[in-house]
Amino acid sequence: MKYLLCSFILMLTTDICAQKTFRGYPDLRKDGAVIFYLNDDSARIAALRSRNYAKDADALEQKAITTNKRLVAAFRDTFTFCSVYFIWSKDVDKYRLHKQPGLFLDDSLQYDPSIRVAEKNIMYANIRNDYEMGKHGTPHSVVTVDMIALQDSNLQYFAWPFPYATQISTEVLLLPTRPEKYVHSFQNTLEYWYYYPSKAIMRALRKKGLWEPN
Repeated sequence: MKYLLCSFILMLTTDICAQKTFRGYPDLRKDGAVIFYLNDDSARIAALRSRNYAKDADALEQKAITTNKRLVAAFRDTFTFCSVYFIWSKDVDKYRLHKQPGLFLDDSLQYDPSIRVAEKNIMYANIRNDYEMGKHGTPHSVVTVDMIALQDSNLQYFAWPFPYATQISTEVLLLPTRPEKYVHSFQNTLEYWYYYPSKAIMRALRKKGLWEPN
């Protein structure tokens, strides 16, 4: 009985939230997609090669390929909230500003001209490197943080109350051993935003004029 009651409340909450429009934000629930741009470390690799550090350049290049393939595979295996397309960071403006075709990547990170974005509600995403101060804010307590971060069509990061970033690792600028966990966390973040927003978020949205009935 308790299980049925909880299920009913959850369904009711979902239905209520699904009938609301987050004005000013692309609605990924409705004809939405994320364009994820991947960093291939090409600038650092080129710099190493120009200084005759071929071995280091090859290692960095292989590391970038492995990391990006694991990230793409994690999205394919665990992310179901909306469509996701992958593109190299060096190509994102060619698509964003000029809609140049043939820039999207298949799961092997090869260009695939057959891949086209059909959805209308688009957000961009990347791995953002940031810093967090520790408990006392001293230089020794600063750690690096990698995040899956969402951006608008101008590649500007969304601000609170939108869940613009999901932390994916700390202390090292690398994806963790199991990226699937963090991609799943990213999906959960979106689900809570669109379907189960907190009262604080709803108050903030109403104050900004960004929450209204459909």
